[in-house]
Formats: sequence, structure tokens, C-alpha cells
Amino acid sequence: MMSTTNSASPALLLAELHSPATPTSLTPTLLTTLLHRVFSHPKIFRGFVDILNFPSVQITLGQMPEKKRRELIRTVELFGFGTIRDYYEIKRREKEGGSTITGDDNNDEFVGVWTLTEVQLEKLRMLSVVTIIRRQIMGTEVTSSRKKAATIKKKRDKTKILTITYQHLADELQLFDKHHDDDNEMKDDGVNTVQDPNKLRIIENLLIQCIYSDLLSAKLDQRSKSLKMDPTSSCLEGGNNESGNNSGVNSMMGQGTKKKREGSDGSGGGICGSLFSRDLPSNGNTAKILADATAAEKTGDEEASLRRM
Repeated sequence: MMSTTNSASPALLLAELHSPATPTSLTPTLLTTLLHRVFSHPKIFRGFVDILNFPSVQITLGQMPEKKRRELIRTVELFGFGTIRDYYEIKRREKEGGSTITGDDNNDEFVGVWTLTEVQLEKLRMLSVVTIIRRQIMGTEVTSSRKKAATIKKKRDKTKILTITYQHLADELQLFDKHHDDDNEMKDDGVNTVQDPNKLRIIENLLIQCIYSDLLSAKLDQRSKSLKMDPTSSCLEGGNNESGNNSGVNSMMGQGTKKKREGSDGSGGGICGSLFSRDLPSNGNTAKILADATAAEKTGDEEASLRRM
């Protein structure tokens, strides 16, 4: 279960990042600390990438060494639109010495991510559930391998209730894989997820957290051991931002003005805030952020020189 000890208001936490006391008070160390709090916060599920565009954050990014800056940006993007599978793949490559993998297509240098706490991993699993469901709704299934990711398009009747088995979710989330070195309480012992009551409880608890956090509206079908939902229904108003530019406090919170949750067969609604309840990747986003941070760094240096004159 996600920790509730991070009780700071999302608005106050956002204000610390957006409007620090002085332009220079948001140091790289403080930025790292605040981002860890954002990643661990039980009510913040989107708007992560927007943080990188705050002027105060841009200035601070410009003060960081390039390697640390890229790792910070990639970690934020992981929460914005990545998955737990992506995280484990990056960590595996880090262990192997950093084979080529980057946050953008313009640089072949390896870019790692921060090591996440179990609370942060649990949030990333919840966000990954949203991504898995969204891919199913959009008629696309993404399968990953160590060498190449392949996208398989499928035709699906969008008027029917979407059903995703627990086994499929567990496989996509890599919940019980042996090679993970996190503190997962359950490892792969060769027993199929749907046949192991302890594993079933873990996947059901994760899905219940997603539902109670308003990330999605669905029902657990214990008889078929699957998640069922109406893919055409949205359970939150104001979340349908097709530009993917979720800015402000409301976009960071997994809560909002609730509609009545109802599906055509009582199975519940869809992904809260529509298909776009997570941040959306933007082409060249990482390169733009790095360029803006560099420009902010140069501006800061010029202003400092003028003050010394």
C-alpha cells in the first residue's frame, strides 16, 4: 500500500517548486528533495513533466551537472508517461554498464534514472496500470523485449466492456519476476498468478488502490480473475486534455469533480480524466527542456556578472 505519511498539500508542494522565496533558493539539492516528495505523494498522479517547465526549476536545472540533470529529467518523464517495465529495463542496463538508451533521439549517451523507494515504485505500478489499459482501449498492445519493442495493432469493438486478466497485468507489471532487486515481497516461484491466493491479493490490492485514487473506474471480477471497465466512460470532468499539456495543481492530483460512475453493464467508468489522465510524451521534449535549462544557466551567469560590475 502507498504511504500516507506525505501529508503536505499538493498545492503547497507545487508552490515550493513553482514560487520559491527567491529565484536562487531552489537549489539542486532542494529540487531533488521536493521531487522525491512529489513522486511519493499519494494524491499526485499527473502533471509531472509540467514541473520541468517552471522558470525556477529551469534555472536550477541549468546549475546541475549534465549527467545529473539528464537523470532527473528522465526520472520525471518516467512518472509522466513511462512504466515500471521501463524502470526495470533501465536499471538492468545500468547494471550491465549502461548500454545505449536515452530519453531523446539526439544523443546516444546512456541516461539512467534515480533509484526509487518502494512507495515510489508502487505509484509507478499504479500509473503503469493506466498505461496498460489505455493501450488496450486505443487498440494497441505493446510488447517489450531486451532488443526491441514491438507494437501490435489489434481491432477491438469499443462498445464492449474491456476485460483485462490479472495474469496479463501481473506479466506487464513484472510483479513477480525473479530478476528484480527491489523489496517486492513476492518473487516468481513458478506458480501462476491466478492460482496463488497471495499473488492474487497483491494484484487486487494494487487495482483497488488505483480505483480509490481515482486513476480509473472499474470493477474486479474475482470469478474470472480480471478487471472490467467501460472504455467509453470517463469518471472525472476537466481531465480530457487532448493536448497532453496538463498544467496547474488540479492536473497533478488524481482527484477532481466527480461524475456519476456508470458503465453500460454496471462495470464502472473508464480511465479517470479520459484516456489522457497521464502525461503524454512530446517529441523533442527532453531536448527542449535541456536547451531551456542551458539558456537559463547562461542568463543567470550574465545577470551575476552584471551585479558584480
